[in-house]
Amino acid sequence: MRKLSWVVLSVPWFAFGCVQPSMEDMTPKKPPAPPEMAKLEAWLGTWTGEGQMVEPSPEEMKKMMGPAAEDMPTTFKGGQKVERVLDGMFVREESWHEMPKGQREHFVGYYGWDARAKKYKAWFFSDWGGHGGGTMTLDKNGVWHMDFSSVDCRGNASSGTGTVRMIDDDNMEWTWTEKGPWGRMKMKGVSKRESK
Repeated sequence: MRKLSWVVLSVPWFAFGCVQPSMEDMTPKKPPAPPEMAKLEAWLGTWTGEGQMVEPSPEEMKKMMGPAAEDMPTTFKGGQKVERVLDGMFVREESWHEMPKGQREHFVGYYGWDARAKKYKAWFFSDWGGHGGGTMTLDKNGVWHMDFSSVDCRGNASSGTGTVRMIDDDNMEWTWTEKGPWGRMKMKGVSKRESK
């Protein structure tokens, strides 16, 4: 009976000793940046580019905006600066593009790897009040595919898809298709790296 009692009493202590980690093991340790973030290296640097409105046509745009509206430009310029932040855990983008009447829209965006979803996640914010986010994947041909949704400052929702393909080390081409309060809009363009 004494032997059985010793065994019964010692089992919980033995089990607890096996399960309980040492205090050293419990100390938080900062993880390295995910290796998947290396795939975004090609985006780093300062870029300038030009885009083109493919849809709607200038005539269709005029119909939507009314006869008193000014003609909308079919091409526009833009630029961006992309850099690693937070010890490489994320990539941060500051970008802008031209708007009608000499205006500009500025964006701040963040891109990171979601280990649970096995996808890249993106978030962006505009000085025109828009904000949104989405996911990105890289296919076997080196083309990035993006799915995004956003809300503007008036509460209007939009959703979009896009692609980015590196032409070479310093040039990329992109497409963007969006459905929102203005209907379907389709754009395409190219960007050139000015510096790394």
